[in-house]
Amino acid sequence: MDKILTIVIPTYNMEKYLRKCLDSLIIDNRELFSTLEVLVVIDGAKDSSSTIAHEYQDKHPNVFRVIDKENGNYGSCVNRGLLEAKGKYIKVLDADDTFDTCNFGDFISFLKTQDVDCVISDMMQVDEDDECKLLCRFNLPQSSIFSLDEMGENEWRKLWMHCVCYKTENLRKINYRQTEGISYTDQEWICLPMATSKQLSYFPHVVYKYLVGREGQTISVDVWERNLWQEIEGMKKMISYHRSVADNYSLNITYVNSRIVTRASAIYFAYFFKFKTNKNHDMVVSLDRFIKENSPICYQQTQCVTVRKYFKFPIVKIWRKNYNDKSLLIIIYKGICKTLIKFFKLFR
Repeated sequence: MDKILTIVIPTYNMEKYLRKCLDSLIIDNRELFSTLEVLVVIDGAKDSSSTIAHEYQDKHPNVFRVIDKENGNYGSCVNRGLLEAKGKYIKVLDADDTFDTCNFGDFISFLKTQDVDCVISDMMQVDEDDECKLLCRFNLPQSSIFSLDEMGENEWRKLWMHCVCYKTENLRKINYRQTEGISYTDQEWICLPMATSKQLSYFPHVVYKYLVGREGQTISVDVWERNLWQEIEGMKKMISYHRSVADNYSLNITYVNSRIVTRASAIYFAYFFKFKTNKNHDMVVSLDRFIKENSPICYQQTQCVTVRKYFKFPIVKIWRKNYNDKSLLIIIYKGICKTLIKFFKLFR
């Protein structure tokens, strides 16, 4: 039977979470289940992740397949999955996350009726007790096809990699490959492939359940600080890649710029208010100069990074004059922001 959906699961030392992840994909409808392909890509794991994954392959050989490979980090797993995928659509699931099993069968049924470039679905952030911490729902047409422009910038801002499911052949047509050897390549997954998507549809239910609060998670503050260089390296490669393919493919440049500006702003914010060290200073200056040279529009759009939308202050613009984050205006601004943040926390 033809495969409707390929799920790629990058896996590195996830023995604690992998069974729950894989169990969430097993639905009662055997016919629908048989249209699923699950590629568990073991990225040189040193724990029992591979053994666990092989148990599922042995039990459901027509659905689960284990790919054991040397460590190459997250992007290499996605690339390998894309290379071997047989499904009409493809979606990435992290090994410590799960799908909402109750909605997953309906999602596959929905995909069988679609012939679009990208299907968007709702997502939920959950803790280790599976309690909802954040629900992400979209305000999109539920019974018609729409374009990225019709989706609008307000909905663009909600997009995480967990919300999208792409037509596999389209990713191959644009020769899509994620950066290997670094983390935080999820931003690439929702940038170029989305920017080349012409027709989209919406499944108005939660499919992806994203675990938050796990120790050692890449989004944790401590880990992100150590790996800020990876975030910056990924940003540079993403910008370069978009420039190199822009002439060959019809890109939604407004969307691309929006993603770049959003991510760059997060890096600037992190540097100014969380990770200000001499080493990070040099890296952020290097990124800023790179954006100026390779994406002038985004350079202009990042002039005013703020703590909250109500605290208007051109901190990046002032910093760029001589890349001095110790100027009096910046020091005063940061002091005011910290005071206001403490004030708002007291009266929440």
